Amino acid sequence: MYSRAKIGDLVFFPSPGIIKNDESEWEKAYTLVGEIVGNPERWERNGPNNLLLGKYIIRRVRWLAQVNESELDPKVAVGLQTQNALTAMRASSFERVLGAAYKTIVLGNKFLARFINTDEEFTSFESYHFNASVMAVDAACRRAEAGEGPWDGGASIYDIAALVQGQDDLVPDQ
Repeated sequence: MYSRAKIGDLVFFPSPGIIKNDESEWEKAYTLVGEIVGNPERWERNGPNNLLLGKYIIRRVRWLAQVNESELDPKVAVGLQTQNALTAMRASSFERVLGAAYKTIVLGNKFLARFINTDEEFTSFESYHFNASVMAVDAACRRAEAGEGPWDGGASIYDIAALVQGQDDLVPDQ
């Protein structure tokens, strides 16, 4: 498995559960998500003797995100509880992790985008307007695919968004 890992593959470093922080207080640790960015190499820098003697081969990783294991798909969480250094997992099992690691991904025929808003003043009312806008775009795309023309000039984005069918793949999840 280790020899088949390629640059660009995602890796997970399972959470140790709880750890002591800098203030010596116990806190929940998170699973790290990273992307392999280097080829296998022997460790040749300062470090423990077993590393300096070249007993371990390392891979460079760019850490992308920290995720709470309790929020993962159960298949992924169970897959992280292994003694093996690397274990293969299907991408479809960990969409939430991919969403945490990358802002926008294409997985099969799904397009997942993440929008982050750190504005403390952002309200659910504004979120409602954002979702209505996305759903109106969805409805417009569906209408264009069907070869239908534009709506009457008096249709609001809320009227257009209301035309989206329930369980539509393009309806945003929040």
